[in-house]
Amino acid sequence: MGKYLLARLQGLQDKDDCVGDVRGRGLLVGLEFVQSTADPAPALGMAARVGTVCLERGLSIHAIPTGKNAHCLRIAPPLTITTEEIDFAIEVLDQSIAEITGS
Repeated sequence: MGKYLLARLQGLQDKDDCVGDVRGRGLLVGLEFVQSTADPAPALGMAARVGTVCLERGLSIHAIPTGKNAHCLRIAPPLTITTEEIDFAIEVLDQSIAEITGS
């Protein structure tokens, strides 16, 4: 499941210019937001805003470090997660990023 989750998140990285890095091991994964692929400076506050929209859509995801300047998401689903649940999470995350970025 960890490999599946990483592959799906890397698909978001390929699609969204603001996703700078996807890293992790197993089901503990980090997703970093940047200004753009051309400007890899942290997109301060992006993770906090995306996390709020995700929660409104039914996905609990944690911005790190905590606070309004957070630019990384920590993704740590339960070990019993299914591919369908990962697909749901990626869809919500994708929609939330699109809402925040206006794309």
